Amino acid sequence: MARSVWLLPLLIFLAGCPNLSRFPEEANLPTASPSPRPSPLISPPAAQTKVEDLKHLPYALPPGPNAVFFLYHLEEGNIFLYPGAGKGLRNISELEPDRFVFDREGSIFLYDPAKELLCTFPEAHGAGRFAFMPSFDEHENLFFLATDDPGRFLRNIGEVAILPKKENGAPCLLQVLNLVGLQHGGINSFSITTKGDFLVFATEDGGIYLCSLKEKVVLSVCLLLQRPSASGIALDPVWGRYIAWEEGSEIFLFDRFEACLRPILWHASDPQFSGDDPYHLFFLSEAEEQVRSYDVRSREIRQLTLMNMAARDLAALASF
Repeated sequence: MARSVWLLPLLIFLAGCPNLSRFPEEANLPTASPSPRPSPLISPPAAQTKVEDLKHLPYALPPGPNAVFFLYHLEEGNIFLYPGAGKGLRNISELEPDRFVFDREGSIFLYDPAKELLCTFPEAHGAGRFAFMPSFDEHENLFFLATDDPGRFLRNIGEVAILPKKENGAPCLLQVLNLVGLQHGGINSFSITTKGDFLVFATEDGGIYLCSLKEKVVLSVCLLLQRPSASGIALDPVWGRYIAWEEGSEIFLFDRFEACLRPILWHASDPQFSGDDPYHLFFLSEAEEQVRSYDVRSREIRQLTLMNMAARDLAALASF
């Protein structure tokens, strides 16, 4: 039964797709609204879709158990360290201005820097002993991975669950896509659009799947790509057009409207879009442990020098 749920959209998608076993010729990416030739699973966004410039970038540096919360204000060029969030943070994202969500040691936290307020989501553990990789949609529904298995948690493998915004809400598992994940070694990462209408996830056997949602109900699951290995997946928050992931020690970007796949950088990890900005992909250069950005329009890679220098010095101070 589960196979029939996603097999039909998969066949429809593959029928209109080019051979993706080799890199297609890279297309010129638009700087405004997306291409008029989208995937069968999505309608082209309206031309008047407003894209907000990214105001600030939350990040946890250095990676690992000593990671602390930094907030880089791009316009002013200021960087702030918030030791009140604690150490060992992962997967930081912004819920709304000045409120951030992250996970640590298998629990999900909400942090308000202005009030120095840190609280947890105990309800999330209704889906599993370990809850991690949190992400909110614009309706403040919390998406995350959950598992009861410590070994799977250490490997970042779990099932996708949703905790609705309503008070006393209980988490629910998205069983259709979790069944696909179970058949392919488990789900190791996922990402959603801001509206919560599209979700992309990666499985342990290298499959990258696109899931269409409506009011937290899975409408379809479609296999987009089969890679040797894929993890740390990121989806652009506005259109769900650009999908990035890490593969070994390299980051790739797939434009699903143009069916165009391109490598971005070697020796890099942790790709992510931030806020409502679909044009800039941020990632960590592993050699220098520094954050860089990639512009999907110009294909320019930029090193955030000020942030990296300040983060290194402030992290050293925070370690005392």
